[in-house]
Amino acid sequence: MIERDYLMRMVQQLTAAVARLFQLKQQEKYDQALQEVEKAYGDLLGLNAQIISMFDAATLAPLLGHAEKMKTLATLFFEQAELHRLKHEPEHAQKFYQRALEMLLEAYRSRGEEDAECREKIQVLLEYVNVHDLRPGSADILRQNRLLE
Repeated sequence: MIERDYLMRMVQQLTAAVARLFQLKQQEKYDQALQEVEKAYGDLLGLNAQIISMFDAATLAPLLGHAEKMKTLATLFFEQAELHRLKHEPEHAQKFYQRALEMLLEAYRSRGEEDAECREKIQVLLEYVNVHDLRPGSADILRQNRLLE
C-alpha cells in the first residue's frame, strides 16, 4: 500500500514536471528546461545528474530498484533528448535517446511480465536509435523479448 502510494505520487510529480518542460519548450527556454530535467532527477529519484551521467542503464537499474522508477528516468532522458534536438545538438540528443531506450529495456526486463506501455515506448525509441549502437546487454533484451519488429 505504501509503495503503491509512493509510486502514484511519483507519477503525479513526473506529470507535473513534464508539463513544466512542455511550457518551457513552447517558450523556447531550452536551457531552463534542461535545468528542470536535472532538478527532476533529484526530486523524483533522489539522484543528481552527475551520478546519473556516470553510470549506464544496467548499473542504474538496481539503484532505482523498481520498474516505475526506471520508466521515470527513461522519460526524463527522452525529454532531455528532445531538448537537445530542439537546440540543434544532434549528438547530445542521440545520446539521451539511447539512454532512454536502454533504461526502458531494463524496466521491461525487470518487470518479469508483459508491459504494453513499456513495449510501445520502446518501439517509439527504436525509431531514434540504431540498435547496433546499444550496449550488448540492451541488444540482448531486445532479442530475447522479441521487441524488434
